[in-house]
Parts: sequence; C-alpha cells; structure tokens
Amino acid sequence: MAYPRKVNPETIGALIQHYIATRTGPPYAGKVIRYKERPSYLCSHDAQAGEVYQFVYQELRLHDTTTVDFEMLVLLMANAPMVTPEIIMEGIAALRADPSLDSAITVSKYNFWNPARARKLNEEGLLVAMVNFQEATCDRDCLGDTYFADFGAVIVRPRCLDKLDGLLPQKWMGNRIFPLKQEGGFDVDFRWQMPQVTDWLHQHRYTELA
Repeated sequence: MAYPRKVNPETIGALIQHYIATRTGPPYAGKVIRYKERPSYLCSHDAQAGEVYQFVYQELRLHDTTTVDFEMLVLLMANAPMVTPEIIMEGIAALRADPSLDSAITVSKYNFWNPARARKLNEEGLLVAMVNFQEATCDRDCLGDTYFADFGAVIVRPRCLDKLDGLLPQKWMGNRIFPLKQEGGFDVDFRWQMPQVTDWLHQHRYTELA
C-alpha cells in the first residue's frame, strides 16, 4: 500500500479505514467511522483525556450494531501532527504479536529534558530540584535515555479504557507499554514549536501543504 506524502487532516484516517476495509475483510470491511461530540462535563479544564477516551469507547461499544468486539483503538490528537501510517501499523503489529502488551505509544528521546534538570520554585521564589536524584550530574545523559510520550499515536487495548488504572499520569495507556520510537514529536501548544513541526514533515517527505 503506497502512502501519499501530503499533509491533509483526513489522510491518515482515510488510509487506516482503507487498510481495514481491504486487508482484513469481513466483519471489519465497510465499518463506519463515527463522529461523537463529547458532553459538556468533559469539556472543562479539569476533564482528563482518559475520561474522554473512555466515554467515546463506551459510546461506540454501546451503539455499535455489529457483534464485533474492538480489538484495539488508535487514539490520535489533532494537535500532534508528527505521526505516519507506518508507525501506527507498527504499533498494531506489536500488540498483535504480544497479547500481554497494554498499548503502544509514539515516544521521542529528549535527554536534555531529563527529570534531573527539572526545577520548581520554593516558598522564597527560588529554584530547587523538582526531583532529587543521588547521582545526578549536569550531563544530559546522566540518567540514560529519557523518552517522552509525544502523543503522535496511542494504540491501546479496550481493557485499558475499561479500568483507567495504568501507569501515571496517563492511566489510559495501561502498564505494559511498547515504545514506538521516533524523533522530534510532541503535541503542539506554542508557536515556537511550529518550525520543528515543519522540519519533521520535510524530513518525512511531506512537502505539499493542504
């Protein structure tokens, strides 16, 4: 299956739907991708992502008219564009190969943001260590490689959304999490991140903006 290298909000979803319809056959073929608006109580600043995912999953399960159980769910964030169809398929393959895995998530290595470098303000307004490590140094690699979930994609089993009792702080990812390693991913919240997004897209041969 050839993937077009074009930045389009519908591209990845359409490719996944095409893959399901053409590669798996019945009973998945032709299944409809639904749109569900979240209720007002899940639109507040206090609403947790896991609660939203759990609500949507439960709604889909409740209103799905087929007898097909959900094997896994692919969670994508609208403000996290650094994800390819290939890495999603890698996550699906990892979960199918190892039933003990709870999820597979895209991560990026950011050693310069390792927790030994994190600071917070004390009562005097001065910087102190956020986390105390006995052997931490100013070397960015002192704690080994530091991986952050970049939220490009999370492929998760339904059992994780049933319980929400996984590894903090994203309890909806479960405890046995497979890393889908990439470089430079994150969810975009600030303007200064946009040049990195552009560079990432060009590095992955996305050259046409739509």
